[in-house]
Amino acid sequence: MPAGAARLLFALSALGVAAAAEAAGEVTPLVGHLETADACEVAHVRLLVDKGGPCTTTDGGNFVCDAPGLPGDEVRLLMPSHPKCLIFYPPDGRTTLKRPESRESVTITLVERGSPRWKSTEELRGLIRASTIKKDVQTLSPQQLDARLQGWLESVRAQAGQAGQASGEFAKLMVRKQGQIQEYQRVTAVFTKFLNRGQEMVEGFRRHASEAVGWIAAQEQLAAAIREYDEVFNEMREQGEAYQAIVLSYWGAPQAADYRRLLDAALDIHRTGIYRLNDVNELINRLNQKQIRGDKARQEATARVAALTPEITAQVEPRLADLRVRVDAYLAGLKESLAEF
Repeated sequence: MPAGAARLLFALSALGVAAAAEAAGEVTPLVGHLETADACEVAHVRLLVDKGGPCTTTDGGNFVCDAPGLPGDEVRLLMPSHPKCLIFYPPDGRTTLKRPESRESVTITLVERGSPRWKSTEELRGLIRASTIKKDVQTLSPQQLDARLQGWLESVRAQAGQAGQASGEFAKLMVRKQGQIQEYQRVTAVFTKFLNRGQEMVEGFRRHASEAVGWIAAQEQLAAAIREYDEVFNEMREQGEAYQAIVLSYWGAPQAADYRRLLDAALDIHRTGIYRLNDVNELINRLNQKQIRGDKARQEATARVAALTPEITAQVEPRLADLRVRVDAYLAGLKESLAEF
């Protein structure tokens, strides 16, 4: 899906949720404080939440505004009476509402209009690094992070000029970072899908393999789990090398090597573990299709299903759990790097 289309779909979804919350009259306090990179005033500044209420900062720049919506909804903070300065972070003043019990606050960074900072890529990078983006990236979805980068890019183009050198350099930085975000979703989703489909397949066989002998509905459930798992496995087998190359391009050799190790671990779980469930499924099919004849032969095959299933699932489940821990740690590191500039 093109990046613009993805941003549009995300924006429409967010608007729908926010509209529902607004219609229901839900209000969540937006707690935060202003800080400035230039000489912007932060005390006694009148703020306004789009479609919400106004509020004024304290002597120290702190504020609490009533915002329409629920925790997790996106809102926009405006400064209608502060024309000298712009909100640099979060871009365009857009932020997400926090749960009141979390006591989390939003840090709003101001930069003067026409400031030389808008024309220096290094200054801009410094401002980004000094913002709360590294903390925020842990709770932002890739789509939300992508939208913030797009907001930065538009702000810099407006302030530095479309033809300015810094504007062009910063644009290249943002475009590359946006590409990294999009590829992050692509190359990491395969691990999550493999772990989830693998676990579903293991649980399905553990619960239903024995009863699937003679019960076609249960056998069909197992067949559906196999098809869904096979789709993910085939993607991993066929696209894994390409995904590794993408990681190498955007993150570097160490991360690509770690990606390869995780791929190999997943493929080994398949080869020496999950794939063996095909033997169980084959026995169930032969029994249900009456290809195994004679009471003794059928009893032995049924007993084989009952014995093989727990043996295989008991071996595979802890390996999937261990791989999930490794994958989660790896993905957390990759996601954190999305906020590095």
